[in-house]
Formats: sequence, structure tokens, C-alpha cells
Amino acid sequence: MNLIKETLQGRYIYIKFSGKQEKVLTHSFKGYEMKKILKTSVVLIIFGGLLASCKGKKEEVDTPDMDSIEILPEVVFTVADDEALRYYIESRGVVEPAKKILITPRIGGFVEAHNVIDGKSLNKGDIILQFDKEEWEYRKNDAYNKYLKAKNEYETELRLRGELNQDTTSNDLMKINTGLAEAELNYERAKLDLSYTTIKAPFSGYVSTKEVVTNGAYVGAGRELGSFVNTNTVKIRFDVLEKEIVQLKK
Repeated sequence: MNLIKETLQGRYIYIKFSGKQEKVLTHSFKGYEMKKILKTSVVLIIFGGLLASCKGKKEEVDTPDMDSIEILPEVVFTVADDEALRYYIESRGVVEPAKKILITPRIGGFVEAHNVIDGKSLNKGDIILQFDKEEWEYRKNDAYNKYLKAKNEYETELRLRGELNQDTTSNDLMKINTGLAEAELNYERAKLDLSYTTIKAPFSGYVSTKEVVTNGAYVGAGRELGSFVNTNTVKIRFDVLEKEIVQLKK
């Protein structure tokens, strides 16, 4: 930068500083006047240097308020289609057959016939397990004979007392005293036990078991021999969030 340029014109000295002229009165360049010019020049140079250094400083950058900055989300544009919107929900669950029963005999007995074979397909009404009925038929007949005996004693007692047509409460009390009520109960129970000797398929399906059953073997009451299932219709149990239930449909 050309800070100072001196020019002589007559009795004056013109000093140019930063594009401006300063006129200094002088009579000559000798002695006292020359010293005065030099002092003035030094002062102007220092002042010019300070001014240039101030101009050379970088302006301070204002730091923006972070709270006032608005961050806009990224927007992606694409071509829309006419496909239906589908939402997929992932969850873990269990698939179960809609129809399933346990093969568990209510009474014990000796196996006469069976289809307790894993994977065995059966139709509705087919025999799954058949016990020997002889013992249970004997129990039913014995209970029936005791019932007839108790009934005969009951009717005889009523005729002797002349209370055949009395109210129901008196008749019920007489049944208890003569043992007829207990005999009726035992007979009904014996008929029910006899029906338990046969387990039939309540629907079409197949046997699922890990047991090995043979004819002539004794099977105790309550022993679980496997299950009988129909997988034509299944149930699915799984967990979902409450807000996702509205998005589910059959």
C-alpha cells in the first residue's frame, strides 16, 4: 500500500495518505522545517498502520440461537400406485387344533380292542379303546337285582302302612329307610361304569400318542394314553399390543 507520497509545489509540501492529501506549510527542506515534516510523517504512518490493522481484522460471526433453528424433515417424493395398503404384524404364537380330546379312561380294565396307535385315522363313532365288559356287566346286573329287592320292600312297607298315595316327602323318606334310594343310585352308577368300557371317537380325526397299548393289558383309571385331534380347523394363539388389535381381521 502506498501510504505516503511527497510532492513539492512552491513553499508547500503535499503529503498523500490513503488517497487524501495533507498540505504542510514549509519554507525549505532544511533544518527545523525538515524535522517537523518527518515527525508529522511518522505520526501519520502510525495512525495509518493502526487504521489498516483495524480494517484487516475479521468481522465477528454471530452465533445463532440453537433453539430458534428449525430442522425440517427429509421429504422423499415417489410415484403413488393403486395397490392396497397392507400392514404386517410380527408375533410369536401357538397353533392348536380346534378339536382335541385326551384319551383317558374313567375306569380301569383289561384291553379287549383298541386303536391307540400314533397317526391312526378314525371316523366319528369308531372305537378308540374297548375294555372287557364282563366284569362291569356283572356289577350292573348285581346292582339291578338289589334295586328290585329294595323296591319290593318299599312297596310292601307302604301297603302295610296304607300310605301308598301319601305326599312325596313321606314317600322319599320311606325310600331312604328301606334302602331303595341307595339301590337306585348304585344301579345308575353301574350302568354308567359299563358305558365307560368303550371310548369312541366323538369326531373324525387321528390319534396322537407315545404309548404302546396291547390287547389283554390292564390299563388303570385316569391313565393318559394320548390325544385324539382334528386339524382341519386350527386355533392360533399369539400376543399383540392393544393398539394393534384394530388392525387384525379374520
